[in-house]
This record gives sequence, C-alpha cells and structure tokens, in this order.
Amino acid sequence: MRPALAVSGLSSQNPGAQISSIATFTSNPQMPDDVLKKGFQVNAQDVIKIRRNLGG
Repeated sequence: MRPALAVSGLSSQNPGAQISSIATFTSNPQMPDDVLKKGFQVNAQDVIKIRRNLGG
C-alpha cells in the first residue's frame, strides 16, 4: 500500500469544497498536458479522455 497525501484549504469568507481533479483538468486557461501527465501519471490519451469526461 502506498501512502496518501491530502491538501486542504479553509476560508471562512468563501466556504465550500473544491475537487482538485476537476479544478485541474477543467481550468481556463488549460494547464499544460505535460504537467498533468507527470502529476497524475497518465498518458496524453488519458488527459484528453479525462478532460472530455469532466467537461473541460
């Protein structure tokens, strides 16, 4: 089993949840494919599929 890492941020002025994968793959302007491939350990086709499925 591999260790997990979670990053959270709290703001009382703007409460709510932000899902990192959705925010990352659907950002405008788009994050470079190379960053996504390395960060999520996926290939170029996977980046395209994920963006399409998340509406990015």
